[in-house]
Amino acid sequence: KIDIPAIQAILGCILEVETVYGMKKVNIPPGVQPGNVLNIPDMGMTDINNNSQKGSMKLHLSVVIPKNITEKQRLLYQQIQSDGVDTSD
Repeated sequence: KIDIPAIQAILGCILEVETVYGMKKVNIPPGVQPGNVLNIPDMGMTDINNNSQKGSMKLHLSVVIPKNITEKQRLLYQQIQSDGVDTSD
């Protein structure tokens, strides 16, 4: 599980995450939703019957909504809200 700020969930980003093989840069696509699961191929546990085959790591995303924002951030969010938010997929 990884926590990402709401702004990164909206815009997308590249995060460095810890895997069983060390750190790995992962592309977080724009518009990910809380609870989405990203599949990271070849970063999971080694297959017990085939040491050359690695499984996939599942990265569960938790979107963190800020509790405290600045006045400038509040105004920017209000501007976005007044422009309308497309929630269609």
